[in-house]
Amino acid sequence: RLQEEISAKAYNQALTMAEAARQLEQQNQWSQAVSQWRSALANAQQIPTGTSYHGQLQPLVNSYSTSLSEAQETLRSAVAIGNAQAQLEQTCSSSIRICTFTLSDKEIQVRITPDYDQAIEQAIANGQAAGNPNAQAEAAAHSNALLRALADISESTQVPIELYNADGSLFGTYVPELSGYVPRQASS
Repeated sequence: RLQEEISAKAYNQALTMAEAARQLEQQNQWSQAVSQWRSALANAQQIPTGTSYHGQLQPLVNSYSTSLSEAQETLRSAVAIGNAQAQLEQTCSSSIRICTFTLSDKEIQVRITPDYDQAIEQAIANGQAAGNPNAQAEAAAHSNALLRALADISESTQVPIELYNADGSLFGTYVPELSGYVPRQASS
């Protein structure tokens, strides 16, 4: 009889914690949701063998383990996206705004600003007019540094970055699984 009471208490606590975890997920409170899933799983695993609730143990453990893994992955992604936002803000800011961006857990879209595009073109033109043979190389080096910074952000988040030119056309997509930029696809 005591075993049944312990079993019922553990089972009901597991259900309550799982429901709390689901509600926290709905509120995008992933760290707390992970904690609740861990507690729900721990309570489910405390159900003693030989009790009427023990037969329901394995489906609960399987379900809660899957939910815990999914919540942990979502938490990892949310933390990475938060870090990416700070890195992108730093990368895109300068004396002139270099780029703008939007974030999701599936992709990051970065668009070169017209002001930056114009500044690069102007630097090349001014350098060539002044007889500086390195003007184009210097502009290319700056652009390459930007591409490398965006690639590093994509690598750290494991989220692809779509890079758009100032006119809105797709320049290319950095795919972290390939460790490189994939050129834009021709329209079919």
